[in-house]
Amino acid sequence: MTESFRTYVTGDFRYAEDGGGALIIRYEGDEEDVRVPAEIEGLPVTGIHSMAFLRRGIRSVTLPDSLCRIGDAAFTGCGKLREIRVPDRVSVIGSRAFAYCGALESVTMPSSLQELRQEAFLNCGRLRTISFPRGLKEIGKRMFAGCGSLYEICLPEDPEVIGEGAFRDCFCLAKFLTAGSPRIREIGDSAFRGCRSLRSLRLGSEIRMIGVKAFRGCKILTVTGPEGSPAETYCRGNNVAFETAGVKKLMEKTAFREGAYECERQEDGTVRIIRWLGDEERVVVPRRIRGKVVTEIGNGAFRGNPRLRVLRLPDSVAVIGESAFQKCGSLEEVRGKRSVQEIGESAFSECKALKHVSGLGLGGWDGKYDRLRTIGANAFYYCVNLTGNLIGTTIQEIGHHAFSGCRSLSRVSMPGTLTTIGKAAFASCSGLTEIALAEGTEEIGEFAFYECGKLRKINIPESVRRAGRGILAGCGNLEEIHTSPKGNITMIGGALADKAERRIIAVPDVKGREHYPVPRGTMTIGDYSFFGTAPERVTIPDGTETIGSYAFRYCRRLRSVIIPGSVREIGELAFEGCTSLRWIVIPEGVERLGFYVFRDCASLRGIRLPASLKEISGSLVRTDTEELAVCFVPKGSYAEEFCRHNGIPAEEATEE
Repeated sequence: MTESFRTYVTGDFRYAEDGGGALIIRYEGDEEDVRVPAEIEGLPVTGIHSMAFLRRGIRSVTLPDSLCRIGDAAFTGCGKLREIRVPDRVSVIGSRAFAYCGALESVTMPSSLQELRQEAFLNCGRLRTISFPRGLKEIGKRMFAGCGSLYEICLPEDPEVIGEGAFRDCFCLAKFLTAGSPRIREIGDSAFRGCRSLRSLRLGSEIRMIGVKAFRGCKILTVTGPEGSPAETYCRGNNVAFETAGVKKLMEKTAFREGAYECERQEDGTVRIIRWLGDEERVVVPRRIRGKVVTEIGNGAFRGNPRLRVLRLPDSVAVIGESAFQKCGSLEEVRGKRSVQEIGESAFSECKALKHVSGLGLGGWDGKYDRLRTIGANAFYYCVNLTGNLIGTTIQEIGHHAFSGCRSLSRVSMPGTLTTIGKAAFASCSGLTEIALAEGTEEIGEFAFYECGKLRKINIPESVRRAGRGILAGCGNLEEIHTSPKGNITMIGGALADKAERRIIAVPDVKGREHYPVPRGTMTIGDYSFFGTAPERVTIPDGTETIGSYAFRYCRRLRSVIIPGSVREIGELAFEGCTSLRWIVIPEGVERLGFYVFRDCASLRGIRLPASLKEISGSLVRTDTEELAVCFVPKGSYAEEFCRHNGIPAEEATEE
């Protein structure tokens, strides 16, 4: 703590005397480029104290050669800091010393380093390269967790311990290389979890413990080790690929660099680009590198590149890997040549400047192409400027959130080859006006078209067997839903319904109607089914058993709803924001009310609760006003006890 020191100020630095040297307690200046002095008042600067530069807006810092230690959280949250060279005398780097330095790309550590404490580089999202000294025995807990751009770890020799979560979610990490013989003894829980680009890891006979979920999500990893070793036992029992020692590591055998491209030669002789190291605005990917055909842009190859603006792909590229161009904030245009078959998860996620995509098999932008099969989860997530019509001709699967937040899309037309639309695939596409699905589509995931506020027309083919909850919630301007009467997902009595489940999925806005009777035979009023659309009065038929969560959320015109005695459960927030609702009767038979069923029902003055009620989850009402609805409850009932315990006004119910 700084209070334990007698401190002095010189220039922009507050310091203290510490064992014959000067300890930097706090940087108090506002310069972006900082040089820490080698001496202060004749004392050599030997230490940076805990939190000395915490959240300062520095862009670069030069540390003196006299420095011996860097304290805990010394540079935490320095969001502009891009590069750091740790001087040769430093032996200790404290916990979280450089955590949350979001712009940090490169770190050079000295041979003198003996202790690198936990979480030192936690969530340094742009960190790409780091050099390690010989003799480092432990990579501590969560040391590089969340370093999503970290591509390569090269160690002069293996550490003995890799701590819990040390490389968790380093999803671009492809290489973990050591010059010496393997000597890792312990790998902590979730140590490499989410390292989906990691291809190989070498373990020796020294390994004694591998933690829970150590390699969870490492989809292409092969572990190499001695036959019969604990490493083999762990891998066989946890569905991790294992090869007996003696097989050379694939990455070492096939990786090479050509110009600005880091590549690897694949088993079929073709080339995968695994890293782009250039800084040009316009990139034309070559068809061949060293005479071999380029067929794949690897996971994270261009991720986070701030300069890339225009991209041209050759006619040989079949796969665009996971996060290949994620967060390329200046990327405006991508042009391919009909060859792409798969666009991986988050491939172009958050490319917010991206406007034009052509030649990738998304026909509305480039004509009819016939090779694209899969669009991965989050592939174009929040590409907010992506314009035009999305018209596929051969697409088979669209992953969850694939186009979520693409608010400049205007029309979607999908082919009969498409079988699955993932969860929230087109959610918050606020410019979307029309959706056309062809015969062949089988499943529409929940919230697929959630809050597409300008959507006016959608057709759902007979082939669709399953539609998740909330697929049309928040589509307040929807005028036409076209379905087949022979299909399982079809229109019944003005509502989109699942016939097999007897579940109401969605009710389009019933403009001009004062009363809406829910179709007879309905068993479930589905989650989000009336979201923002109900008229003034709704009658639910006898035989209905469940009113789903958020079913009438933000139905601001709703004044009256008649609930039959067959209903057993009303889900959480079912009537949230029904600001015109003044009185409601929960009939005998209802046994459970979910969390805050009547939250923000500002006009609600009376609720009649039944003796059959057995459970109210959490609370019942909550408004921004002081006035609470009065609950009319049977004497001695669970409802009476609940109201008394939660301070809700209650009166004894009388026979009507």
